[in-house]
Amino acid sequence: MLVARFQPSLLVGPSAVIGELAPNTPKSLEFAGDMVVARPPSRSTKLHPDLRLLLSTSGSSGSAKAVRLSERNICVSAWQVASALGVEPSHRALLTLPLSYTFGLSVLSSHLLCGASVVLENRSILQRSVWEACTHHTPTTMAGVAFTLEMLMKIGFGDNPASSITTLTHSGDALSPELLSWLCSLSPRIRTIRMYGMTEATSRISVLPSGELDQSPGLVGYAVPLSDITISADHEVIVSGPNIMMGYANGWLDLARGDDLGGVLHTGDMGLVDDRGRLYLTGRKSRFVKIMGARLSLDLLEERLAAAVPTIVTADRDIVTVTIERGFGGSMNDHLDKACRALRLPRHVFKIVEVDSLARNPSGKLSRRGLSDQ
Repeated sequence: MLVARFQPSLLVGPSAVIGELAPNTPKSLEFAGDMVVARPPSRSTKLHPDLRLLLSTSGSSGSAKAVRLSERNICVSAWQVASALGVEPSHRALLTLPLSYTFGLSVLSSHLLCGASVVLENRSILQRSVWEACTHHTPTTMAGVAFTLEMLMKIGFGDNPASSITTLTHSGDALSPELLSWLCSLSPRIRTIRMYGMTEATSRISVLPSGELDQSPGLVGYAVPLSDITISADHEVIVSGPNIMMGYANGWLDLARGDDLGGVLHTGDMGLVDDRGRLYLTGRKSRFVKIMGARLSLDLLEERLAAAVPTIVTADRDIVTVTIERGFGGSMNDHLDKACRALRLPRHVFKIVEVDSLARNPSGKLSRRGLSDQ
């Protein structure tokens, strides 16, 4: 539990939640369903003077840990995003992503830095009331992950010429060929900008301008200003710049630590940079397995299968598990048979598991939490 690991002196949040986290601590203040609880400090370690923010991250799987960010990290990242996207004071972003998610936080910070504004919305974009509010607030930009774009495509976003939104920005996960095709079809009336980022880099790492969006699923653009992208001998993406985190924190003792990384981040992502300086992602370094002597990218397989059906691909020893939502088994069998032929692997290596619903992160990205993974 985060409270036990980090031992905060102040807890703020919904009364029911805070009451469970600190059941034996007298409340300091309660107002409109929210509670503030002050707890006597049980630790002697002081915070590092550069530390300003902790953001939780676990990647696609694994135990949650906190990313330690400095004021410099936050301010530089806001400027990088604003510069790369050309944010102007007249812009107004519709923000449906949580601020605890680095993408959502970057939308807020980059717009406020430039004197622009943000419409904060916690309702689903499938609700009519959200778009009625947009008619009043007239946002010009919307940010989202692939799940957001899937919902926009379903409701016919882009067909309404009266919409004030002229820019869509995307980051967080891969796009299916169908989504890529749809995004390309929105041009030139709506700018569609792909991005790649990580909490460990405070926010964005690369940005692909709208005019260069194409059907290449791994293309994520150019390094943001003040950052450099290099590829190691084993094809790992390495990012350097003033936006790189101070390091991780697994508990309160780590909060006194200084900068562990020196501005250099080994992302764990595999990729390549073309002769124009554009980054292509090809998978996760830890998501390659050997099956019957053949090296298999679980990310690439997942991407291909997910183009037809939302899919999570994991591996445990010599078995690759394809997890899908119930009702898609027949369709997935057909797609998996084709994949086996292309990969020259026997069908018995793959196992299909159907669940009621696939887990998603707060940002809407499919999560492998709780599933076996390499």
